[in-house]
Amino acid sequence: MKNVYFAIVFIGLLFFISCSSSKVQNSAGSLTSNKWELLTLAGKTLDANATKMGTPSLMFSAEYGLTGHTGCNTFTGTYKLENGKLSLEPGAITKMFCVDSPEIEFLSALKQTNGYKISGGELSLLNGTAELMKFISKK
Repeated sequence: MKNVYFAIVFIGLLFFISCSSSKVQNSAGSLTSNKWELLTLAGKTLDANATKMGTPSLMFSAEYGLTGHTGCNTFTGTYKLENGKLSLEPGAITKMFCVDSPEIEFLSALKQTNGYKISGGELSLLNGTAELMKFISKK
């Protein structure tokens, strides 16, 4: 009888594990293995022609921390990934002047970030459950 009980528990566990898998990945490896280019900011799709200096982007590295481009200036800072929570600090930033750059909104959203989700090659930066920005992977 014990063998039947253990077999049922084992099969149930396998079923549970196989059903709980998904395409959502929230690991440091999937976060740091890509360059992330901005798709949406505050729910609005980024106009590629509006950023003459380039598309805002992020890169996460264990060695170099957080680096990126705001659509105008470049920055280097830090990130903290702990228990599925993500916090970002842009840190040092160049000070070029650019007209019509999404820089202020971009940096503000970075500072509000407290979580993230990676799904289907896209990175969403979150504040609670609200999506602040969405990026696409550019390896």
